[in-house]
Amino acid sequence: TEAGGVALDLRTPEELVAAGARMLESVAALQSSHPQSGGAATPAFLLQEYVRGGREVILGMTQDPSFGPVLMFGLGGVYVETLKDVSFRVPPLTDLDAEEMIRQIRGYPLLEGVRGGASIDLKALAEMLQRFSQLVEDLPQVVEIEVNPFLVFPDAKDFRAVDARVRLAPAGE
Repeated sequence: TEAGGVALDLRTPEELVAAGARMLESVAALQSSHPQSGGAATPAFLLQEYVRGGREVILGMTQDPSFGPVLMFGLGGVYVETLKDVSFRVPPLTDLDAEEMIRQIRGYPLLEGVRGGASIDLKALAEMLQRFSQLVEDLPQVVEIEVNPFLVFPDAKDFRAVDARVRLAPAGE
């Protein structure tokens, strides 16, 4: 984002072309100021649906040398970087563990709905955490996962993973 490689809420073909041109200029400027970056590569763009509304949360897991996989949940997007409002648990998660993880963050009232806003589907979010926990248990080769932001809504059918990163153990480990 800081390097000019992200454009949001593009609504017309003209806006898309203009954003692509700006990104190419940003990359060229970055490469000229950092020649050790490897030079010009074939430009590639990733396009995806722009989802409006919802509340941003993060689902994550990392392997701790002492405990094994440790799950993380909290407010996502820029909030996780600035507020660090997260909770942690070791899998497997029961339904009560998942609900507690959600309620434990300071931003929980935002998920419940404030100032007349609708609550997100907290039951579905708890189930999502349980399924995430199961995924981590079923795939021990996964060293780290981060889904951020994961957009949650009053209706679970609208939940969306906007960005995800998965790191696998090297082959043979």
